[in-house]
Amino acid sequence: MTIYHRGEAVASGSTNSEGILNIVLDMPLVDNFITITGESDTHFGLYYNASQPGSLPDRDLYVYTDRPIYRPDETVYYRGVLRARDDTDFSLLNSIETLDIFAEINYERRILESTVTLNEFGTFSGEFILEADVPIGNLRIWLEKDGVYQGEINAQVAEFRVPEFSVTVTPAQDEVIAGDAIRAVVNGNFFSGGAVSNATISWYAQAFQTFFNYTGEGRYSFSEINQPYIYYDTFYQGYNARYLGDGQGITDSSGNFIIDLENTIP
Repeated sequence: MTIYHRGEAVASGSTNSEGILNIVLDMPLVDNFITITGESDTHFGLYYNASQPGSLPDRDLYVYTDRPIYRPDETVYYRGVLRARDDTDFSLLNSIETLDIFAEINYERRILESTVTLNEFGTFSGEFILEADVPIGNLRIWLEKDGVYQGEINAQVAEFRVPEFSVTVTPAQDEVIAGDAIRAVVNGNFFSGGAVSNATISWYAQAFQTFFNYTGEGRYSFSEINQPYIYYDTFYQGYNARYLGDGQGITDSSGNFIIDLENTIP
């Protein structure tokens, strides 16, 4: 393998039995552009990087909450762990004993400013109560050390009601050809037990173009995506939904309702 900087070879070497080559470049990379070539008797590869080479992080923080969603006036419980990091190796970070913790709603209203103390295992935990008049929206909790960002977790604050029943839709076939009929069974059941009978439902059917996922050797495409605009076409592919039908109905005594689409061509 050969490393080029500004078109000039600056280092080279061979990979080990695991396909790994470690090279230290003792030089400033002023224009942020590196090209690497790899070749053997039968293969050739090329890599380039046009971004600023940065330093690896020397610590890693993981923080989480007990739930992803809360109501106003409820208690938020959080936990976290801080580790020293050397590439992919992690160890206890004894040089840090405390972290500053903050929380805000919708990136506007600050609702928490405090300090957490790490125990001998490098972990911490705590709790705080959401005020009764706290606005609904995004809850962001983040931690800093001496004003430097360390990590965060996001949750949601909402006025919600625990769902009373579940709804499933089961098609009669996993795959159909465009134009074929398809049948699907809608079923509703209460979490407490029993069917959701005599319930009004509304349904809507759409079709999305499928694609062949080739996993063999070589780089072959079986789609109509225009390669120069692959990002644009892929991003907007989800908007190519085609209307198939819609309707309403009433579930039977078992909580079922059958949807029949006679033609799957829009």
